[in-house]
Amino acid sequence: MTINQPVHAVVEGLIDEAVVRKLFAEIEIQCGTIYVQNGINNLLRKLPNYNQSAQFYSWFSLCDLDRKPCAPSLRHEIIQTFPGGQSPGMHICIAVRAVEAWFMADRGSLARHLSIPKAKIPANPEQVDDPKRAIVDLARQSRSSVVQGTVVPSERSGRSVGTGYTDAMIEFVQDKWRPVRASQTAPSLARALDRCRALGK
Repeated sequence: MTINQPVHAVVEGLIDEAVVRKLFAEIEIQCGTIYVQNGINNLLRKLPNYNQSAQFYSWFSLCDLDRKPCAPSLRHEIIQTFPGGQSPGMHICIAVRAVEAWFMADRGSLARHLSIPKAKIPANPEQVDDPKRAIVDLARQSRSSVVQGTVVPSERSGRSVGTGYTDAMIEFVQDKWRPVRASQTAPSLARALDRCRALGK
């Protein structure tokens, strides 16, 4: 049964927005407004305001762990910025080390999306230091020229990802990614799904 009250969300970027929409659809949560902050620094700066709103409404925050040592320490760091502590309606989720690790956790689906052998995708994606770079490196080995041309940056661009990377990942999330299956090898995703389920209680 779909949760009647919408749950709002705040995320780093457009790919994260697609991830949240997918998670909410999986758990049948009514999705409210999702605020895209264009980076972790903007998200952390604005989270205290959203935490105030979470006194009255349900909120879901998603960010990447990136180079931070561990998720509990980052969560503690975030909560320390909240005057009066964490509001009961604020649910903080941290992807280890990035949502791209969650994508690699669904090895079969990502292999088909990138046109690469499944065996090339790491079996323990949350142990990968830079999941986004790992996906780009996987795309370099793609049998598809389209994947290579969109996901992989040109040598002269100076970019870390191709110009079509965001669109390619959003398409993957919307059409092929299976979060529940992926959560079997991505513990931080399993925790995120648990938090989504808790929103319905």
